Amino acid sequence: MDTLFSDFSEVRKQEWLEKVAADLKGKPLDSLNWEFQKDDFLSPFFHSDDNTPSYQHYRNNNDWMICEIIEKNEDDVVNKKALSALESGASAIYIYIDNNTDYNICLKDIQLEWIDVHLNCHQDLLADCINSFVSFINESSFDPNKITGSVIISPDISSDAIAQIENALNPIPNVKIAIECRSFYSDDLNIVDELKSIKNNFTRITSENKTVSNKLCIDIEIGEKYFQNMAKARAIRHILGVPDLEVCCHLSTANHTDVNTNKIKLTLQIMAAVIGGADTIYNNSNGNAALSNKESEFNSRITRNIQHLLKMESYLDRVNDPSSGSYFIDALTHHFVQAVDVGENQKLIDDTNEKVVFDTAEEIEVKANYDKEDVEHIEHLNFVAGIPPYLRGPYSSMYAGRLWTIRQYAGFSTAKDSNAFYRRNLSQGQKGLSVAFDLATHRGYDSDHPRVKGDVGMAGVAIDTVEDMKVLFDQIPLDKMSVSMTMNGAVIPIMAFFIVAAKEQGVDQSQLSGTIQNDILKEFMVRNTYIYPPNASMRIIGDIFKYTSQHIPKFNSISISGYHMHEA
Repeated sequence: MDTLFSDFSEVRKQEWLEKVAADLKGKPLDSLNWEFQKDDFLSPFFHSDDNTPSYQHYRNNNDWMICEIIEKNEDDVVNKKALSALESGASAIYIYIDNNTDYNICLKDIQLEWIDVHLNCHQDLLADCINSFVSFINESSFDPNKITGSVIISPDISSDAIAQIENALNPIPNVKIAIECRSFYSDDLNIVDELKSIKNNFTRITSENKTVSNKLCIDIEIGEKYFQNMAKARAIRHILGVPDLEVCCHLSTANHTDVNTNKIKLTLQIMAAVIGGADTIYNNSNGNAALSNKESEFNSRITRNIQHLLKMESYLDRVNDPSSGSYFIDALTHHFVQAVDVGENQKLIDDTNEKVVFDTAEEIEVKANYDKEDVEHIEHLNFVAGIPPYLRGPYSSMYAGRLWTIRQYAGFSTAKDSNAFYRRNLSQGQKGLSVAFDLATHRGYDSDHPRVKGDVGMAGVAIDTVEDMKVLFDQIPLDKMSVSMTMNGAVIPIMAFFIVAAKEQGVDQSQLSGTIQNDILKEFMVRNTYIYPPNASMRIIGDIFKYTSQHIPKFNSISISGYHMHEA
């Protein structure tokens, strides 16, 4: 039986690179290399032929702890904030302690057997503080074997101090020793040096204290560079030679002036940590001194809820190492591992429960772990960009060669009002236009028709004539501007108006670029702004194809609108 792509031959990487080189027309191929950190470059072309090793480690799921950092304060204030965070979805707390900490107050009503607790204390006091904490555990009738979390140590701690801490932790055997590696973070400027510093200190600590390795975990910083930090988190276990090492991630404090920008950055940082395999994510968002208490609490809630969405809506807690198998992420991870000069004797952690599966709401069975065996019979893997069937994009170098166009889908009220909006956006860096027409225009009605009186200019811009189109694009050079128009039913008059408006600017139609939606079948299926029956509408689509191919070669004559079908 023929498969979906049986008419196409697989494309090897060398053939793809030859196509890219030809399309570059003399420009060197390495001019497209990506500088992903200072003086460190990667080729942007990845293929199964690369045979890049996968650094996946198997476990039952990808779940992580949502940890609230409680800033140092009076014990009763710490308790109040900790309880509030736990009641709002946190599953762990991080508190600062000293010899004066009263655990009966700061941990009052907190069920320590059900959460992780991370303790940060001055290094000279840590062993004594652990002893006090252990006494509190025993006095409170908690099961010491059910207490989990960590105590934080500096990477330059002495071996004698490590031995004292290890001894103090004996009564609570499941509490880890977390090496605080955030001091090596360099704002993502040199991740390789950061990883080398982490490895050097981890190696020193484990070589000087032979029995401590099973109790260690590490705290690292996750910055704003999405893919680099994802790969850093994935690479670190293999660099340190401990595939089941617990990795706890702090989110670097975003210092952008716009608080909403900071929240968007938080989403990317959390996703990088989660996909990278973090065991715990610390909520750092409440430590910004410039924020009021109300703003700080709101930021903490946002940080927790981002993680709730990633678990409950995206299922990122169900599938282990979800980026494994991505040629790009595996290559970037491999680059970091090799740059720190790690040998190939690292073994993957295996789990007898790796066949764990769960069902989605749609009753689709999803495994907790995927590997090469799962993609052996997938037929689309060895197709590339720029060569039919174009599964990785229409242009051979895609965004490495040219970036996508930034447009905002917009149109409202009159052509004059929409024009002012377009010009304001273009002056602020927008590179293209996407026109939203009102429902009257979509259905082919003039604005003065009594049937559409309530729709004119309400859900888009009203365009009745060539004059309206000229006003819509006034002082917008159509020979330099890519224009997308969401139009289907009234596609012929709208295209005609657009071509004439360009001619009025002195722009020949052959210079026009952009897209007309022209997806009439979708209109019949879901959106219903069609005018003519299917056969006649399909003839119109064919006429648009023919005309644009002959006279407007840079214009896309159809845009299949999957999002409309999805929303329906």
